[in-house]
Amino acid sequence: MAFYELIIKESKEPLDNQKIFQAVHSLKSKLKITATTTTKDRISNINLTKGLIQNYFKSSQNSARSSGSYVMDLENCLRRSKIEAPHYDFKQGVYNLNNKNRCFDEQCFDKICQNISAIANLGKGKKGFILLGVTDNEQDTQRVENLDKINAPRFGSFGIVGLEREANIKNISLDDYILFISRKIRDSQLAEWLKTQVNTSLTPINYSNYTVLMIKVQAGNEPAWYKNKLYIRDGHEKQAQEKSGEQISAVYNLFR
Repeated sequence: MAFYELIIKESKEPLDNQKIFQAVHSLKSKLKITATTTTKDRISNINLTKGLIQNYFKSSQNSARSSGSYVMDLENCLRRSKIEAPHYDFKQGVYNLNNKNRCFDEQCFDKICQNISAIANLGKGKKGFILLGVTDNEQDTQRVENLDKINAPRFGSFGIVGLEREANIKNISLDDYILFISRKIRDSQLAEWLKTQVNTSLTPINYSNYTVLMIKVQAGNEPAWYKNKLYIRDGHEKQAQEKSGEQISAVYNLFR
């Protein structure tokens, strides 16, 4: 995680490999490692390691991130979703799973927009992610596999089913399919600032030859309305919940 923060988050690269190795010599003896290591201890261990090696890194001149770094982002999202459920949402795609009539699911897309709005209402400075092309339980993964004749890789309880199969149904390239989704977001009734923010951060991630679309949602300076309704996500609820009355005031308080 120390390397992840330096290389991925801070866009740095190793300057002196030998000194990095020397810096972490006998590192284990300095870390807090017990059978009940707390989150606070883990963060302390990461910061300690980072402090020992950061002087031997330099700013990277290569602004393009590697495909491997995006895979790490995806896996990190899947891990964190277990403890930060309101910040994450997963959809197998935007086409229905009807055996006889595979078509764009307007109701599903509407729920995606509700969740985009709800994540944007978590509070000032908060962010979250919606991942298209991912199922969050084995039953749904197997249903997609049987219907679309794929063999999806797993990550824990998640199935990486990708979006290629839906591009094939629409008979267009994957790039054009992602553009199609982007245009649907652009034409939605989400707030204009939110549509721009979401569309400029769409990130396709190739995971074992299956493409997942990562939609990053960053909260703004005020709540985001969708179709004149205000949505939030409570606890481990998978779907956004519409709020009214005093509940709306509570959401606005998150942006003060």
